[in-house]
Amino acid sequence: MKAWMIKGEHEIELTDLGAQQVSSSCVKIKMLTSSIDTPEVALFNDSGQNLPLIAGRNGVGIVTETGEEVTGFKRGDRVYVRPVSSCGECSLCRSGHKSECEHSYTYGKTENGVLRDFMVVPQSDLILLPPKVSPDEGVFIESVALCIAAIDKLKLEKGEHIVIVGASSVGLILAQVALYYQAVPILVDMRQDRLDLAEKFGIYYTVNAVDTDPVKKIFSLTCGKMAETMAYCLFTNMPVQRAFECLARGGRAAFVGFDDAKINLTFDFMPLFHKALSVCSVTGAEDNYLSAVNMLASKAVDVLPLISKRVKFEEVGDSVKEVASCVTKYITLLVEIDKI
Repeated sequence: MKAWMIKGEHEIELTDLGAQQVSSSCVKIKMLTSSIDTPEVALFNDSGQNLPLIAGRNGVGIVTETGEEVTGFKRGDRVYVRPVSSCGECSLCRSGHKSECEHSYTYGKTENGVLRDFMVVPQSDLILLPPKVSPDEGVFIESVALCIAAIDKLKLEKGEHIVIVGASSVGLILAQVALYYQAVPILVDMRQDRLDLAEKFGIYYTVNAVDTDPVKKIFSLTCGKMAETMAYCLFTNMPVQRAFECLARGGRAAFVGFDDAKINLTFDFMPLFHKALSVCSVTGAEDNYLSAVNMLASKAVDVLPLISKRVKFEEVGDSVKEVASCVTKYITLLVEIDKI
């Protein structure tokens, strides 16, 4: 078995792991697809105690062998490896909040990840993919689940406006999910090509912050009311203070997907207090993995246009270095590990 292992800060190497035994409750899978994104870059730039570690947070594979106690999976099944798994025993898990588990583990962050040709995992860490979800689409399950979690935390209601700051993969998916929930997304970014892509997804309102004042534009789009909700996504150049100005009094805001990025955000809290705004963070998505699979299967969300580039398994090392030098160069970089 071969894997891309990050051995130290800015040091990645293709490593031979040798054979791995399949225990009674585990499944061996042949990996098909993965991605290179923020989690892989964060690990590559880290010199912390978790290294050395196999990279890769999101991946899809095909079952090649099952342990004698495994049920629900058979040879030939296509599966998604749950990137985050909860303990199921802490108070948060028992109360139905698995995404906030105090003892969770994450592939490619606290445990060896999915950027390898074969891997052996507990059956509890796998989700069976329906025929209508391709391996390429499956890589986006966590991102879709994160967006569903954001909608839930913001308590977004039908007909409400949601300003989405940042046309990253998460921002572009969140805009589609908001439409699915019959809300009104307004996507703000400084990259016109990303906004053009959003329009192809049916996002009616996009704002290029380079040539348009987003606050004035949102004032106009909402007939002076401003937006009820706002989601601030990774890798936008719009100042966070300006983003909060898009909200109406009593509005709700969320920082979405910041768990793997080391970014310092500074802003004045007083305007938040004066406008009685509520703010939350959205990082966990485990409670929504199955909902995300259903949205992909029903084609409620289109993720394939978000793939900016495809690379082979042998090219992962160079690709990680490339993305680390400019993390916003691609929307999503897909790794084709193998094909069925």
